[in-house]
Amino acid sequence: EDKEPLKSLRLWVCSGETLPHTLAHDFLKRFSKFGHTLANFYGSTEVMGDVTFHLINEPSHLKDIDKVPI
Repeated sequence: EDKEPLKSLRLWVCSGETLPHTLAHDFLKRFSKFGHTLANFYGSTEVMGDVTFHLINEPSHLKDIDKVPI
């Protein structure tokens, strides 16, 4: 049985809600070793029109910041 069944997914997208810093950090602690990237998108939720994003692929990218960039 695969202990990390989601390790084959490489790009993860968060959109529509604020991405909590702690959730992003916990995600990267677990999945960055597999080369995963977390994308924090921002845009109009009502029309699914994302207009900007920020890619994060290392826990160190969140060091010394309070909010996950978009």
